[in-house]
Amino acid sequence: MFQQCKLWQTPDYLKVICNNITIVILSLIISFSACSETIDENNESYCIDKSLIDSSAVCYMIYDPVCGCNEVTYSNECVAENNGVLIFEKGSCN
Repeated sequence: MFQQCKLWQTPDYLKVICNNITIVILSLIISFSACSETIDENNESYCIDKSLIDSSAVCYMIYDPVCGCNEVTYSNECVAENNGVLIFEKGSCN
């Protein structure tokens, strides 16, 4: 699948280039395979991680609303994250 670098024939500067290209290609493959997973949006475990809920966390009081994947508007990212929300986007929920 990948062309193997022959280190014993390759100048030092090409070794680095070849190794970096291999790392980039492997990173892309891993990224694409991670994105190909089907997510059931109705499954709360993809939206809320209860182990991340921290009721004692202190968040800043700046109103910069985010809409959580559970369709709840949180006052800012810190509040959403400390409520265990894994996915959110800027702005209020509709």
